Amino acid sequence: MPVVLNQLQSIEHLLSPVEKRIAALIKESPLDFATLSGRALAEQAGVSESALVRFSQRIGFSGLREMKLALMRDVHMLEQVQALQSTDSTAMLLHQTFSALHEALKRTARLLDTTQIEQAAQIIHEARRLLIICQEDEQAPALDFSSRLAELGIACDIVLTDERYLKLADYYNVTVIIGERQAGAPLAEHQIILISHQRSAGTYCHLQISYEDIRTRHLLYQAVMDVLYRKLCHLQAQ
Repeated sequence: MPVVLNQLQSIEHLLSPVEKRIAALIKESPLDFATLSGRALAEQAGVSESALVRFSQRIGFSGLREMKLALMRDVHMLEQVQALQSTDSTAMLLHQTFSALHEALKRTARLLDTTQIEQAAQIIHEARRLLIICQEDEQAPALDFSSRLAELGIACDIVLTDERYLKLADYYNVTVIIGERQAGAPLAEHQIILISHQRSAGTYCHLQISYEDIRTRHLLYQAVMDVLYRKLCHLQAQ
């Protein structure tokens, strides 16, 4: 059952006028609420950003970011239910599958910061070598990115464990992290480029993707890294 939407329904009669404006914004467009910035949401609801934080804590979350992540999961859950309830014709399945991917790409496009992309490409271009760290189930997009970088004469190693990462980190001054990092996981003292839906401490550039299931995340990683590759091609040609 959708967590945020269900919680709103259970306490709606207890909300203050300010809280009701926030709740109305969530119900009107859960997807926009999950992807827009705190400032944009505050302007739309006519409340302060601190009111958004207090509201998220009121319904059981530690902060606005955690509530938005849970809301994104709610949206995906509802989309899956709707897909199962619709017709199973081949044409409709084709439409649903590609529409879902298109929407995921649009969600990530809203979150990506062009300045961060440009900075990340410049860092990689100047370094000429980098270390990529990822989880085992994210190795495929990492290998694809590594092979594309090799075409540009940029060398990189891929590591899957913190132990291996720390052994090699001294030989690099740039690390690209694909996916989430556990709290407290060690990071070397150099430039960190993170491709993930959630920012980690120590990040120099954060290329933020939307929260999706693991298969869709792979496509988003590859899309973001394709943008980086194309930007690197432009830098090489200058």
